[in-house]
Amino acid sequence: MTKIDPLQKKLTLARLEAQSDKTKIHFASGQSFTKAELITQVKSETEIGKKVVDIQVKFLQDLAQGKIY
Repeated sequence: MTKIDPLQKKLTLARLEAQSDKTKIHFASGQSFTKAELITQVKSETEIGKKVVDIQVKFLQDLAQGKIY
């Protein structure tokens, strides 16, 4: 099992903590998670947690590269 990069994990958790408590994320698979559930998934480094970190990092990279604004 691959570990999440500690800095990416910390950044993702900070971004999740900044979200409203009413935040929900819906995946194409039909699964949905509350903010608290997402934080738990990232902290536990589950497959969902890893996906959330990947999504956050990709978003920030695209933002930094001017692909989105």
